[in-house]
Amino acid sequence: MMNLWWFLILVIIILTVVILVSIRNQKKAVALSVTDSISGVLNDVGFEMEADRCIRKNGGQYALVILSVNTLRKISNTFGSDGKKRVIAHIARVLKANLSNMEPVSRIHDNMFCFLLRNQQTEEIRARLKRIDDDVNLFNQKNSYVKLISDK
Repeated sequence: MMNLWWFLILVIIILTVVILVSIRNQKKAVALSVTDSISGVLNDVGFEMEADRCIRKNGGQYALVILSVNTLRKISNTFGSDGKKRVIAHIARVLKANLSNMEPVSRIHDNMFCFLLRNQQTEEIRARLKRIDDDVNLFNQKNSYVKLISDK
């Protein structure tokens, strides 16, 4: 009788572990399905879901910003795909550092990022975009890449 109890306890423990691992793997799969693998930010599907959630939760107005890195092909041709990936990852880090958790960011195409800025005056938006531009181009100064965004 005692062996049966130990067996049942062992089965319950094993089933619990299997269920927990399955839940964790499912969460990972969902996260991977909405995340860009190079930049670590949302992909277009994830952005649409997160933008909808933010707008519904906060109401208010947002500015939609699309950032196109026109020199990415030149960077790839000159420095290879590793150089291109480093630039993409740097831009993603800069965007995440300059945006709040209620301002989603995504990589929607090879050389395009998209993000929302919460309701602010035009001058505040310009100042934030300038700061992002400066932060992104710091990478250029350290790594001898071509100017990434602005044509200063």
